[in-house]
Amino acid sequence: MIVNGVSPDEITMVSWVSASAKLRDLKMGEALHLYIEEKNLSIVGNLLNCLVDMYIKCGKMEEAQKLLDRCGADDVDVVLGTTLN
Repeated sequence: MIVNGVSPDEITMVSWVSASAKLRDLKMGEALHLYIEEKNLSIVGNLLNCLVDMYIKCGKMEEAQKLLDRCGADDVDVVLGTTLN
């Protein structure tokens, strides 16, 4: 995709992060998170949920909490907000 000059957007990243969570592939998930940050993609809604889910499934609760702490209260829904409590 990137080789062909097409940059992934938030929707594409949701699929990729979800796949890394299902595979419990922390290395890939962290690389995707870094890409998301570097490209200034919006980490809200489904993408935020997927990133938190990926970190939790990979056993990185502290990273999931850090991600939530950086987000505004409006970005975190009730289910996601209570996941780490």
